[in-house]
Amino acid sequence: MANYSKIADQLIQVIGEDNIESIAHCATRLRIIVKNKDLIDDKKISDIDLVKGQFFTSGQYQVIFGTGIVNKVYDQLADKGLAAKTASEVKQEAIQREPAHKRAMRFFSDVFVPLLPAIIATGVGLGLKSVLLNPAILAMMGLTPESVPQPLTAFLAAVTETAFVFLPALVCWSAYRVAGGSPSLGILLGLMLISPAFPNAWEVALNPDVSAILLFDVIAWQGYQGSVLPSLVVGLMGAKIEKRLNKVVPDVLQLILVPILSVSITLFLALSVLGPALQVVEQGIGFVLTGLADIPFGIGGFIYGLFLQAIVVTGMHHIITMFEVMLVSQTGMNPIIALGMPSMAAQGAAALALAYRSRNKKLRAAGIPAGATVYLGITEPAIFGMNLRFGIRPFVVASIVGGFGGMAAALLELAAQGNGISMLPGILFYTYEMHQFVSYAALMIITSVVAFIAVCLWGIPKKMLEDYPADVESKSLRHKPSTKKPVTDSNVETA
Repeated sequence: MANYSKIADQLIQVIGEDNIESIAHCATRLRIIVKNKDLIDDKKISDIDLVKGQFFTSGQYQVIFGTGIVNKVYDQLADKGLAAKTASEVKQEAIQREPAHKRAMRFFSDVFVPLLPAIIATGVGLGLKSVLLNPAILAMMGLTPESVPQPLTAFLAAVTETAFVFLPALVCWSAYRVAGGSPSLGILLGLMLISPAFPNAWEVALNPDVSAILLFDVIAWQGYQGSVLPSLVVGLMGAKIEKRLNKVVPDVLQLILVPILSVSITLFLALSVLGPALQVVEQGIGFVLTGLADIPFGIGGFIYGLFLQAIVVTGMHHIITMFEVMLVSQTGMNPIIALGMPSMAAQGAAALALAYRSRNKKLRAAGIPAGATVYLGITEPAIFGMNLRFGIRPFVVASIVGGFGGMAAALLELAAQGNGISMLPGILFYTYEMHQFVSYAALMIITSVVAFIAVCLWGIPKKMLEDYPADVESKSLRHKPSTKKPVTDSNVETA
């Protein structure tokens, strides 16, 4: 059984108690704000029992332990008197140390990551709906789509459509919250953007008999159903206006005047200026992203698959979530997540290949779960705990394989019905068509096998063998030094 107190003591010893400002944890990682990262010996951290990897990003030194284990290590560190804080408090401390462009990327991440459960629920619901209402499956039970009971179709419609019908309210609420405004006003403002008082954006676009309301016979007012970028900026602006009004309106009148003034001013600006302009920008971004999968010979897929995990390393990958949500809201499909799936499979297979080629028990114990976790949709333990641990070579080989996998995904015209999860859990996004389902599963398997072989042949770094040599001696021999053979060229194992 693991000695978590001993693990905590080793962490303190390697990092330095005076070097630790505060600690927190997320689902799998211990997050430590340190004064000087250069004082930490990464290899000594990696040698600590149960540590699966470590990396430094966004002002935090993060040690990967895994679900459940990290909580116990954190509790031991807190009991030893270290400054324990919530993950959000540590994040805020780290954010203040980041440059402006990283803080901007962080804003996008903080807005959209909390929305992922709703988006994932919708996508998984669509997958289940595709299975339940599949004509072939219904025919096996002697049914047709028309014979499905209305309560069931209504229930499935509510599960699979609500998130995108009210998407502006979700985005506006989250942006308002992150920007420091009152979240309830964010929800209200988002609902105003899709109020039935304004013509529905989809009807204006598709029905020639429906037109926008004209302000001064020039400015077209309409709803923003399915919008993402306008809702994001409107939420940010609304929070700024609210905070500004709180500074200038007398305290005794704030509760009465600030809410109505902030939402009224923001809504007017949204309908008249921001909304029309940002909708054009949003449509342009959607066109470019869709076109990425349509570049001839799958070149767009190759580029995306090649560089996606490098973007993950920088921590800027969460902004892609916004673009994926935008695509799904505009078209109902998401080819981008399909282009990126092979790059994830390749990194998972690379971690498993490193564990397979290593003869060190500790490295195998870390590599197998790190690689397996990728197939549940999380790549960070594999990337930081294995593939970049001894140099860039395994990571690069896997990225190249992922690039070719992305090319195959583009040529196969793979597209998901949602976003937020990939790999095995994401397979439900492709059940709407047998070709999509089979192609997705086959591509994941083939990419994994190719990446595993490629890393075994060309991606094994010498540093791994030097830092973690083979466990030559058995436990019995360690207690019988007199029976040990002399070390010669003929009896030393090589990895």
